Amino acid sequence: MIERTGRGPRIHRAAVIVVVALACLALFPPPLLDGLVTQLEIALATFGASAVLVITSPRPVRRVILPLPLLAVLLVMGASVLWSIARSQTVHDVAIDAVLAAAAILLVSCAELDALAAGVVGAGLFVLLWSAVIFAIDPSSALNPVGAFTGVYGNRNALAYMSLQSAAAALGLRGRTTRGRIMQWASVAALSLTVVATRSLTSIAVLLMVLAVVAFLTFYKSRVIVISLGAVCVAAIVYASLNFGPILASLGKGTTLNGRLPIWNALFPVIAERPVLGYGWTLSWPTDGPPSASVTHRLNGVVLYHAHNEVLNWVVTTGIVGALLVLVLYASIIVTGARLLRRTDPMGWWLLIGGLTLLLRGLTEISETTPQGWFVLSILAAATAVKLVGETRPFWAVQARPIPLTSVTSESASERPTAHE
Repeated sequence: MIERTGRGPRIHRAAVIVVVALACLALFPPPLLDGLVTQLEIALATFGASAVLVITSPRPVRRVILPLPLLAVLLVMGASVLWSIARSQTVHDVAIDAVLAAAAILLVSCAELDALAAGVVGAGLFVLLWSAVIFAIDPSSALNPVGAFTGVYGNRNALAYMSLQSAAAALGLRGRTTRGRIMQWASVAALSLTVVATRSLTSIAVLLMVLAVVAFLTFYKSRVIVISLGAVCVAAIVYASLNFGPILASLGKGTTLNGRLPIWNALFPVIAERPVLGYGWTLSWPTDGPPSASVTHRLNGVVLYHAHNEVLNWVVTTGIVGALLVLVLYASIIVTGARLLRRTDPMGWWLLIGGLTLLLRGLTEISETTPQGWFVLSILAAATAVKLVGETRPFWAVQARPIPLTSVTSESASERPTAHE
């Protein structure tokens, strides 16, 4: 375990938190910061800072664990250059994701997972504080016409995404002291209230589902609480089903989920033309490419850059092959998190909750295909790989491979600081 006593380890931990927080903020910047530097420059800076943290780690990092499912997804993304409809954009966007994945792997190799989660929480709290200041100065500039909180982003979905991502990380923290637990749950409450204030249906629904999972896993030994929780969930589902239209209207959405259903219907003919390998990986669709052009034609000139559904987005860009690999990646993270919780390992909380949050939000929005979402997913994947090294189950045994950085004995290798300790 990384020593928590002494000045050096505390400084290193603080540096890890700052690097992750700055990366999350820069990769999903508010309009005021957008365009100051490119995403590739941010990725390279994050990788450089991660390498410095590895070198300056209080205890030497002697090996790096590679998450094979993540590398498989990157391999398909990179190979799609061969058939991409926008090769130069594919090369550029794959480079961003590859560098961010490498940075995440390095960070996990030299830091505890709760420090990485604290960095994600820090980014969300900074955005919340900034948004609160804007609201205090001029409330009208922090709200949209229907009264939804848009904050520093000027967009309710963007603010909801950042707050939801940070709330999931806060739920994954496990305070070791009373003050730590108070700070943790205060962060969860503040970020969750922000999500609700945005009136973003997708993020609110994901938040409620994640909180229900947390409540179940916390109180599953109490039959009364579990039955009560189940009854509340069933009642909520029934009520939502009977009042679907009014609920959507109250949140500023129509029965087509703000046009998402027509978008998805317009994509199926495009997918049918290249179902296996897709049109080539890009962070956003080229406007002159078949996916965007087809949707634009079918939606009377509305230009779109993604599918508003991550599974469809992966199928369009990397085909069924890429989409299946991404689902395997999510399965490895979520199942490993659940298994760790069964062994009362607190590391499992963020793996399970963070993976579920990204996956569920991706049903009607973009999630891990944003650079910031990909960076967080890469951290979760790398942490999963650390836990899976040494597992004996055939399926899980192929999920990770250790890469030694120096020649060490078994005893010294076991002293290596990792995210799971």
